[in-house]
Amino acid sequence: MPRTSQVLDVLLIKIRMYRRLLVSQDRHEIYITLAMFDADYVEYVCGGLPEQDSFLIMREFGPFFTNDRDHMAILGYFMLAFAIQESP
Repeated sequence: MPRTSQVLDVLLIKIRMYRRLLVSQDRHEIYITLAMFDADYVEYVCGGLPEQDSFLIMREFGPFFTNDRDHMAILGYFMLAFAIQESP
């Protein structure tokens, strides 16, 4: 019987998820927005008819205060993790 992690790996391979990172600043506050979507969503946005319903999922993290050393450390770890995860 396959373990849960193996089943999730198979699902992620079948459904290729794309991710985009948006970094925004409002004076002394920095926000991170992580957007996730699949190929069906891209087809829908481009005017096609996808095979199944697909949605853009956006998660917001923050605010991270630029004058707080601990917040900047957490923000740095977050951005490093994203860069490593997205590298080929």
